[in-house]
Amino acid sequence: MRFNLLIASSLIAAGLMLSACNSGGGSSAAPGGSQQLTSMNHQGGIGALKPIAMMNRDTKNECPSSKYLFCVDITPSSSGPYVCFSSGGSSCGGSQESPPYYAYGIIVNLKDKPARKLSEYWDPYPGNPTGQYIVETGTLKSSKRVKYVDQVYVCLEPSGGSCGPVSSIGLIPQ
Repeated sequence: MRFNLLIASSLIAAGLMLSACNSGGGSSAAPGGSQQLTSMNHQGGIGALKPIAMMNRDTKNECPSSKYLFCVDITPSSSGPYVCFSSGGSSCGGSQESPPYYAYGIIVNLKDKPARKLSEYWDPYPGNPTGQYIVETGTLKSSKRVKYVDQVYVCLEPSGGSCGPVSSIGLIPQ
């Protein structure tokens, strides 16, 4: 448990440094309901994050594009995948491409504290494409608004080096 917290703290620090370095370009946000891919890095890009429409459609609930890349509904009956990363355009299925990427997600509540009732993992890890699965480890109240934020970034190295900027994805429990 302490090891996971240490890794999470290191990843948050790395993400904050990356977002500070990338503050000039900012990241574009797709409003909730959009299936449009969004570039992870405007200076050449390492790929794209997108919601998985087949498994869990984008939410029809409130999703301010000024805060979130996109939002997804999360349900206790499905662990996902909810989010996909691919460097090869819009395809998130099929065969693995090179290079593999290391995707990380840190789920926090709206007060920026670690979410205790949610955990996440990526499969395959590393992968290209790779999907993020979110598991409810406790009972969540259903909501029509974002209650948790999935802070995602994708790196070329397992140590957390050569990463794109942090992307915030709104999570709405159903």
